[in-house]
Amino acid sequence: MRPQPRPRVPSTCRKSCTSSTPCMPATHITTFVEEDYEIAETMSSYWANFAKTLNPNHGGSYAGDLPRWEPNTPQGDQVVMELGDALENIEITSKEKVDFVMEYFSQQISYYGVGGD
Repeated sequence: MRPQPRPRVPSTCRKSCTSSTPCMPATHITTFVEEDYEIAETMSSYWANFAKTLNPNHGGSYAGDLPRWEPNTPQGDQVVMELGDALENIEITSKEKVDFVMEYFSQQISYYGVGGD
């Protein structure tokens, strides 16, 4: 069996990138399937709507119906949009856990010291 060739990376990418900060999407080394293109189109529509209206749900950037992207609110559920076989809002954690973390960080000493200077 012949070894697979390594993907070619543009020289501009080799000069300016590190392993932790890629300079470009991996489209030049990845084979996408139809579902990948559908998710990309949906996400592009959410971003375009957000750029136009500051709301990913409004703006008319998609020919079909976008699933509603629920906002996180202090009094509501903490959710994220799951992208995969289905596009849906899923709970990331309980309100009690979010409250605990927010309380913990509110008690931390500022890096800049008192007064924020």
